[in-house]
Amino acid sequence: MAADPHEVNWTHCNAVILFNERESREHTLEIRMAASHEDKRFTILGFGYVP
Repeated sequence: MAADPHEVNWTHCNAVILFNERESREHTLEIRMAASHEDKRFTILGFGYVP
């Protein structure tokens, strides 16, 4: 998916649920800038897990 930080127009933060499954399991996640934006910086505010 491509996350748009301006989508909610709130300090450019846009919380996203990446996985919503009934059973927990291991996942591999890649976070990177979109093509032509590789020179920009970003901040990961946090990750959460709810069993």
